[in-house]
Amino acid sequence: MRFPFGVLSVVLVVGSFITMMHVKNGVQDMRQESRMLLGERKQLVESLKVLEAEEAYLTRPERLEAYAFAAGLQEIEPRQVLNFPQIKAVSYKEVR
Repeated sequence: MRFPFGVLSVVLVVGSFITMMHVKNGVQDMRQESRMLLGERKQLVESLKVLEAEEAYLTRPERLEAYAFAAGLQEIEPRQVLNFPQIKAVSYKEVR
């Protein structure tokens, strides 16, 4: 009776060890991926700041005025602008 209990105990210990190592490796992989994603996020935030600065530079009113003058464009008059009625939000029922 002791022999089957001993074999079962060894199998459970080995199985627990294998499971623990699998989980440990999974956690390490997730930490590595998390670090990689945080680095990528930092780069994207920096790129966004650069793009926002470029947009602010390119859309300065005095710069756009110079281009409009060079292209022979005229100022927009109020009668040229159309007002569209606001579209009311439509709520959709959730389908289950």
